Amino acid sequence: MSSKGRQKAQDVGFPEPFPERHFPERDSIRLLAPAKTNLFLAIGKRQADGYHEVATVMHALDLHDVLYMESYVLPSPQSRCGLQTPYGSPVPCGSPALEGPLVPLCPLDQEGFAAPSGSQTPEGFAAPSGSSLQEAPPFLTGPFLPQGVSFIEGAQTPLGNMPIEGANPKGISFTEGAQSSGGLRIELTESACEGLAPLGISAEENLAVKAVRALARSIGHNRHELVHIHLEKHIPSQAGLGGGSSDAAAALMGAARLWGIAPDSPMLKAVAEKLGSDVAFFLSGGCAYMTGTGSTHDHSLGPLNSPVVIIKPEGGVPTAAAYAAFDRKPLAVPTHLVRKARTATHAQDVPLFNNLSLAAESILPELTTIRLWAQAALGVKGILLSGSGSATIAVCTDLTAAGSLSAAAQAKGWWATTTTFNSQGASLVFP
Repeated sequence: MSSKGRQKAQDVGFPEPFPERHFPERDSIRLLAPAKTNLFLAIGKRQADGYHEVATVMHALDLHDVLYMESYVLPSPQSRCGLQTPYGSPVPCGSPALEGPLVPLCPLDQEGFAAPSGSQTPEGFAAPSGSSLQEAPPFLTGPFLPQGVSFIEGAQTPLGNMPIEGANPKGISFTEGAQSSGGLRIELTESACEGLAPLGISAEENLAVKAVRALARSIGHNRHELVHIHLEKHIPSQAGLGGGSSDAAAALMGAARLWGIAPDSPMLKAVAEKLGSDVAFFLSGGCAYMTGTGSTHDHSLGPLNSPVVIIKPEGGVPTAAAYAAFDRKPLAVPTHLVRKARTATHAQDVPLFNNLSLAAESILPELTTIRLWAQAALGVKGILLSGSGSATIAVCTDLTAAGSLSAAAQAKGWWATTTTFNSQGASLVFP
């Protein structure tokens, strides 16, 4: 992990790597969000609404982000009275310990983590920061503890970690999450893996958070609830691999699971299509011919299982910049290639073509260097830029050739990994 990725993991209070044990099995779910590539991508002229007509064949890859999701029902402001301490003493209404936003907490003294010892306060509840106590107060029971309550030295966060950098050494601090309509609160944390830099965007900007909020709005979900998402990034951003869209699809499936919505509900597809052109594809994955703006599923194709190498230079290609460059100098797609892609029933019959390649190469000339270098490598059957870039996909004859190419690309200073095509979409992982 890069120093930036390591710092981000520390900032949100998670160790590196992020272990599954941090989410209790009874409360959390784990989801895989695969990357994709475009075997065929034909961008049409820009329409009056600002969008481009797209005909594309997308194929899922066996490279995944991982999402961990859990939810806590928050007491409404009117129902915070009646909470009890671990010893059964009632928490008085209007207690300072119950004021302010709540954060999730597994009772540390019941989960095997560090917990304070000693008697409770005379009123039987955890005192707010700055209170004068002869002995340390107990924790509140249940999944909630108000922000600002002081803990003993060495106390852990609700997920079993030491307090995050910059927090009061005797307390726990959580960054406020994104808010949605009603009483729903969404909290996002992130860890970057495989040397990737953190996304560097707020929770409000993250497509996974937007997906959960959009689904909540569509079903009128306004329960006082905290949904916590931890995003473990393995897919590079600004690479044309659809990482953000796949994360959104996985978050939709995770929220559906948490809220009792069937995974094949048409509602998920309807929400996905409004979020972005690739999100709907990831609900099913595999290989598919997509039309419209790239979000309309036309038909599925038999998938490939060939090994591939993903090569990415340090820079990225923003999608908007690639399309703007394309609009300045559009590249027409030969009619026979469109016909061949549209009528193909198996991915192996799809022509490898991307008419955004030259636009992306004009923004990041190093992509030309990578393309020419990879084309000359032994064991490479085909080369194409993935989506709007900046990842180049090399389809290889076998895993030996793929491994050699990946190692050689890394030796040149490029980010590279070996994977395969995949037939799956965003999916829940069960123990």
